[in-house]
Amino acid sequence: MNATTDPKQSEEAPRGNEARFRLLFEKSPDAMLLLDEDAFVDCNQAAVEMMGCACKEQLLALHPYDISPERQPDGRLSSEKASELIAKAHQQGSLLFEWVHRRMDGQDFPAEVLLTAIPLPDRQILHASLKDITERKRAEEALRESETNLRSLLENATNFVVYRVAIDPSNPYGGRVVMVSPSIKEITGTSDPYRYESWFENIHPQDLPKAMEANRRALERGESYSQQVRVYHSQKERWIWVHTASTPVFDARGNLTHFNGLIIDITEQKRAE
Repeated sequence: MNATTDPKQSEEAPRGNEARFRLLFEKSPDAMLLLDEDAFVDCNQAAVEMMGCACKEQLLALHPYDISPERQPDGRLSSEKASELIAKAHQQGSLLFEWVHRRMDGQDFPAEVLLTAIPLPDRQILHASLKDITERKRAEEALRESETNLRSLLENATNFVVYRVAIDPSNPYGGRVVMVSPSIKEITGTSDPYRYESWFENIHPQDLPKAMEANRRALERGESYSQQVRVYHSQKERWIWVHTASTPVFDARGNLTHFNGLIIDITEQKRAE
């Protein structure tokens, strides 16, 4: 006996799916638009607010390049690049890219755009999801600036050393040198500055016990420490005085992970005392 399908249920299923899509589309916190060819045919309230439009009708009367500056950051015309990306999304089925949009008040902002092709019986349209990534871009720029400043500090250090050491709990004196300014070779004479053990090998025998004790205490208690020790400078073939200061760094769970520190040559100061 063959099962039969209720025609009414067959008709209601698509309508139910459409209603669910409409609900998700309208209520989504992300800006969403539907594109047919190069024109907007629908949008949600989040898109209206993102673009600074007074109402949905105002936004739907625009084209993608109307809510973009004349040119994108790469110098290309927004109108040409938008047409190219729309065509590519139709061909590939989906496309994720970054785009600079322009609000109605003339303010530009970076956005992450996801275009997804939706096949219809007679044609294919695109669903566009937009996310304002202004804060992400600011954070990335701040990180790049911080890295540039740190690199400049490291490369141009002359009478001091800046370092960062990753801690190995199982081997306190076998930490990994994450970064250290090149000046460490000139100031301390260390031939292999990225081998942490070598930092202890050239300390004066009379100063080594207190240096190791300070290191042990800092590891156990997670404390900052500051000390003055003598180090043998192999290139100058003499003992020099250095002042070292280290500050602990903890992860989100409160575990000690690194030490950031500073080494300064205080030999002349000691001679004057």
